[in-house]
Amino acid sequence: MIGSSDADKLVDMVPVIEGWLRVSAQEAMPIQFETHRNLHHHDLFTTVQLLDAVPDMRLAAISHTTSWTARLPCPPPPELQSLIAKVLERSDSFQGRVAARGQIRWR
Repeated sequence: MIGSSDADKLVDMVPVIEGWLRVSAQEAMPIQFETHRNLHHHDLFTTVQLLDAVPDMRLAAISHTTSWTARLPCPPPPELQSLIAKVLERSDSFQGRVAARGQIRWR
């Protein structure tokens, strides 16, 4: 089963992503991988390495759970800006939340 992997190294993550991409192609169903907490690609550097290793990988970027957003200096230095740009270029959808009464969400 593709989704049962506990891969924690990049070399182990790539076959999991590629497996899901094969299923997506077989079923003619586009797939996006969420940048979500507790998943392989919640870290900026790991996400960029995955994008480099799997050229067909597309993302659904989730702003409130991407751990690297809390650690960025403002403004981010150029090297971080280029990594963020790579993630944004490979993102087909975005999700965010404003923490307030009623939890406003956008997609």
